[in-house]
Amino acid sequence: MRKVAEGAEADIYEGRLLGIDVIVKRRRRKPYIASGLETDLRLHRTRNEARIIGVAKAHGINVPPVLMVGLDTIYIGRIDGEPLSSFLLHAAPRERARIFADAGEALRKLHDLGVAHGDYTPANMLVDGKHQLWVIDFGLAVQSASVEDKALDVLLLKRAINAPNYNAFLKAYSENGSVRPVLLKLADIERRGRYQTRSLSELVRRQD
Repeated sequence: MRKVAEGAEADIYEGRLLGIDVIVKRRRRKPYIASGLETDLRLHRTRNEARIIGVAKAHGINVPPVLMVGLDTIYIGRIDGEPLSSFLLHAAPRERARIFADAGEALRKLHDLGVAHGDYTPANMLVDGKHQLWVIDFGLAVQSASVEDKALDVLLLKRAINAPNYNAFLKAYSENGSVRPVLLKLADIERRGRYQTRSLSELVRRQD
């Protein structure tokens, strides 16, 4: 296997398993946590990630297939595609709008399933040769997520993309009324953020 990336919690490798191209995600040990607790934690997070990917796939969301799960390792089918951020550099405006509409639909389906992705940004999306969108990296995903968790998914993407792309995403994401509480919470989070930024600015001015 060839190491291709290092995340906050896991190392990512590329390789082959029984003739299939795979991505292997291996969670690193944390020596500062007691051994038994640390093992249980890695097992729980690994199985949670695999289970959530399985739920998403079973409901028609484009996610890579989980092939095998170990104590701290997930073997995932490799998707032959490019990162969304790279795709945007050469895609026509109409194609960008369609891709972000797909991203909106995918996130709405996840949220309707009670799943928050936890890191829903272009870095965790791929576009394959048929221009289909795939959602990857569910390491921070949670099941039975709160409305605030879901709103933070939307906010992360909103901050990572421009207004036209966000508008295409939002139109597809909000196609039915199920996400209304999420959008209300998003507005609340953004109001809190503006208030905190304004309060901090006022404090700095007073100190000057």
